[in-house]
Amino acid sequence: EKFITIPNGFDRDDLSEIPLESRPLLGQDDVFNVVYTGSLGGLRTPKYFLEAVHELITNRPELRSRLKVTFVGRYGLFSDGKSLDDYIETFGLEDIVQDAGFVSRERSLIYQRQADLLLLLVGLVPAQEAQCYGLSAKVFDYTLAGKPVLAIAEEGATAQYVRETGIGEVISHTDKAGMVDALERALSGDFFYDPHQPAIDQYDYAVLMRKLESFLLDVIENA
Repeated sequence: EKFITIPNGFDRDDLSEIPLESRPLLGQDDVFNVVYTGSLGGLRTPKYFLEAVHELITNRPELRSRLKVTFVGRYGLFSDGKSLDDYIETFGLEDIVQDAGFVSRERSLIYQRQADLLLLLVGLVPAQEAQCYGLSAKVFDYTLAGKPVLAIAEEGATAQYVRETGIGEVISHTDKAGMVDALERALSGDFFYDPHQPAIDQYDYAVLMRKLESFLLDVIENA
């Protein structure tokens, strides 16, 4: 009762100014495109997801030509000393995974809107540090892109948000079988995506600022 929380959120007006580019950035229309935008490095790693992609195409080689994974952003070394290129080579994904490099925010939003599935990677940390990863702006960009989200995350703020808003599915880093299954279902059109607009709207800056305004007025009136 002594605290009020105003979380991070989004400004719809900000994103409404981003143009929809007609020229495809991701290649052929008959390919299923998974897109990740943002930085990677340290404990925030794509290793487990790429291992799952490797297992999927090993078990079902006919899917190899239908799947593309695009990483958009900057990437450093991961906690095991490996790079993104190392993982791509280790899992034999040179023909599936592409690195689009660092681009402008506007262009990254266009990549998101042209994806079939958005990949959300949260750093793998000890359970007691789960809350060190809050809700980044990317979570809301993904939400407003209107595409399903596959979140590779443990329990925490991001996993809770994805579930309560219905924008996708959450799979643990250690659940490789779950990732493979999620990708198979996504490719067959059976991936969960049922956005709950009232839950999403709670993170709109307009709603958050009204909440803050109400709180401040209450404090002033009761001072």
